[in-house]
Amino acid sequence: MESEFGKSSAPATTTPTTPPRSGAAIEAFKSLRRHQFLLRLKSESWESQMYDVTNGDRAESALSALIDFIDGSKVDTARDAIADLICNLIHLARGRGLDHNLLVLQASRMAEEEAREDDNGPMDDVQERFREILPEDS
Repeated sequence: MESEFGKSSAPATTTPTTPPRSGAAIEAFKSLRRHQFLLRLKSESWESQMYDVTNGDRAESALSALIDFIDGSKVDTARDAIADLICNLIHLARGRGLDHNLLVLQASRMAEEEAREDDNGPMDDVQERFREILPEDS
């Protein structure tokens, strides 16, 4: 990997396909994800990242947040995990005096627009990891 100081001697890191579900291993996984994100920011210009973001990248970001969220929860399905996280975000918005109905509508419109206009990128890989973390809903 090339940096502003020349070649790095550190080995390239890869993310495990299935995040761990316990203690120190979860913290190590989160740290690795953050480290990889920071390396990506350093290696690409911010402007090019803004225009090259795919829906798969967005889903990856959401999955990272969801992994952090389910670590402390008792959810066992994807549907429950996502609904519970959205519910908690609604509580956060209400506490700030924001209209959560308007925010949900705005987010839905934004997602539809991005789905129409942007490439899916690594969406299949993200969904595969998501299925490994939480089972399909029946």
